[in-house]
Amino acid sequence: MGKQQPQNALQQRHIAVIILIVIFAITTIVITFSESPISLTNVLINSLVFFGIVVSIVGVIYPNQFLKILYLLLGLCIFVISIYYIITNKNTALPLLTIVLLLSIITSIFISWRDRNTARSKLAAVEGQLLTAQQNQAAIEKQLQLAGENQTSVEKQLHMTEDELNIYVDKYKYKTRLSDFAALVLVSLSILVSEDGSNKDAPGKRQRFVDDLLSTATKIFPEVYGTSIFRRDPANREYLRITEAYNVPEQNRKRAKCYVGDGKQKRGVAGEAFKNQTPLIARFEKDPADDTWKCNQDSYTPFELGTHPPFRSFACVPIFAYETTNPGEPLLGVVSFDSLSVSTFDSPEAMDALTVVARYLAVILVILDAYDDKVRREKMGEA
Repeated sequence: MGKQQPQNALQQRHIAVIILIVIFAITTIVITFSESPISLTNVLINSLVFFGIVVSIVGVIYPNQFLKILYLLLGLCIFVISIYYIITNKNTALPLLTIVLLLSIITSIFISWRDRNTARSKLAAVEGQLLTAQQNQAAIEKQLQLAGENQTSVEKQLHMTEDELNIYVDKYKYKTRLSDFAALVLVSLSILVSEDGSNKDAPGKRQRFVDDLLSTATKIFPEVYGTSIFRRDPANREYLRITEAYNVPEQNRKRAKCYVGDGKQKRGVAGEAFKNQTPLIARFEKDPADDTWKCNQDSYTPFELGTHPPFRSFACVPIFAYETTNPGEPLLGVVSFDSLSVSTFDSPEAMDALTVVARYLAVILVILDAYDDKVRREKMGEA
């Protein structure tokens, strides 16, 4: 519809111009041949003036500004010629045709001026619409940017909420597993304490108790499969040996030895944790340069056999003694947990759980030591 209206207006202008040309042509013919006598010169000059009228009128319908100016100049030239001819010659029809030519020129100038102003107005309107569209686009882009920022903020909040939820879930899982471990400790210790040391099955019951206890402790942490307890070697107290273990090969138990003396030799991670009285986490990564496994703890000493470690990380936590139970010795030993994952002990919840387990184990080791002394005394009494 928008394109049809200018085309219809142009077609109407063409029709009007054609009608005017026909009217002026008939008028010129009638006026020219109504003179008496008919002069060829008058016919030619009248035809020239008529041509000027046609040129002036036709110039209105041309959109090209150069052609409009050219036709107007041509019409003005013919107008000047006709004025000169009116002054120098007698022609009754020429003044009337010259007036018509002048009106045609004036009309053509007026219409051209009006068309130009209309075009300028339309251009200004289009520029205004374009400016408005650009402003609307800028506003929409700003709204989209704000929407994107809001979406990012919401996603960040959701991510934080998910992280917080995961932390709460981890805390709940660790608390539940620690509660199970504590319940097993209480039940098992009550049975162990009441057990008669002279019973032949006493060593077997003790071992089953230790296996159940360490198995439950292992299940507290995801991906952990083995647990070891390092204590001072009675034969050489400058070293720690594995005294209790769950799911650790026998050959590794015998080979494991960590130095805790005052010398400068390599201690092993358990020995380092014991000597410094602080938990240590060892992690293993494969070095692409030489395709070998590297440990982040410089004190690590490989006890296991094979071309690569059977674990990706392990935690060594000191087991602190109670002053009344172990005077002069701040530590009872070190507990070590072997994991198949490199990130098992990364969370604060895991580290807290390791500390709690070490406290439980301190009580357990004291009870086990007392039980072992009881069994030895009863055996010596029987002997």
